[in-house]
Amino acid sequence: MRALLTSILLVSMAAAQSSAPPAFEAATVKVAEPQGNEVRSGMRIEQGRLTAGYASLRDLMARAYEVKAPQISGPAWIDTERYDVKAKIPDGVPPEQVPALLRTLIEERFQLKMHRESKEMPVYELVQGKAGVKLDKAEQPTAPARVMMEGYGDGVMHATIVSANMSNFSDMLGRWTDRPVIDKTGIADKFDIKLDLSMEDLQRSRSTNVIVRGPGGGPPPSSGPAPEGNPAGSYLLLYRSSG
Repeated sequence: MRALLTSILLVSMAAAQSSAPPAFEAATVKVAEPQGNEVRSGMRIEQGRLTAGYASLRDLMARAYEVKAPQISGPAWIDTERYDVKAKIPDGVPPEQVPALLRTLIEERFQLKMHRESKEMPVYELVQGKAGVKLDKAEQPTAPARVMMEGYGDGVMHATIVSANMSNFSDMLGRWTDRPVIDKTGIADKFDIKLDLSMEDLQRSRSTNVIVRGPGGGPPPSSGPAPEGNPAGSYLLLYRSSG
């Protein structure tokens, strides 16, 4: 399947903005220290602060411009360079306005601006297995969705996703695949999900080699996404489109 999506293109900033855009009360952006065998990364918004650890510029832009990661085009360093971000959200600013604050921050600190264009591009669809869903319901369903990444030198990046609905989950999957992921499950509930992602694939490209763990953290029946026509029981499947 192919879909008409808006892409974000990065170019050097040529002129200052005509009016002051919305901004964080205070913010720091630092180059992240190299991590050894144990890798931790993630982004969260809580208690009036945005905190991102070991995040790529693509990660920050996807959140700021509210697009899926494969929709962003730019130089290679937006994936390879990593940053730690801490920012104070002004009092009274609701969560849905935080992306605008983050846009201002990265445009100012990285001296970049974006250009939007629409183009047709291939996508993946996240669909439900025939037997339904056997994922753990979110322990805190009212909490915002968040993801933490950990690696222990075993060649696998372990992702813990908390309080995510399927739209959130598809957006997160899109960070690790070579195409945007579109939620087609029709599921409204929130879940706590664990993923195992191959470090080799993540470093080489955004890959579909994603294993969804079932309740209690156990692996699903197969070692990866089931092929079309052979859904793995009740696990959510990531289908590759034909486009």
